[in-house]
Amino acid sequence: MATYFEQITARVDHYDLVCRLKKQRNQLIKAINVIAKKLTKLEDDCLERKDQLHKQVEELNLPIEIFDEIDTSQEQLQFLSSLAQKDDYLSELYQQYEDELIAIEEEIFELKNQPLSVAA
Repeated sequence: MATYFEQITARVDHYDLVCRLKKQRNQLIKAINVIAKKLTKLEDDCLERKDQLHKQVEELNLPIEIFDEIDTSQEQLQFLSSLAQKDDYLSELYQQYEDELIAIEEEIFELKNQPLSVAA
């Protein structure tokens, strides 16, 4: 038979574990939101450059097919390469955080549904 102190200690330990997991979950959610904002900014930067180029083509009354004939400058290639690398890195990091978040959510769910076995 567990003493009153042992029962309280078991409940507090269980509560502390759930609280730690919830804190970790909240930190992951914040990190995921930051990554999502960075990915959105990368996409916006890329689309902005594309729109600027399209406007220039329209202003000069050039056919859209001109894009097939335009040589891409080294600066543009570096920019696109940089965007692709950042996108790959952030997408992978986002997926890892999301997977970890799902695992934590499952663990919290299991702990909440698990009966606390302290003999009375």
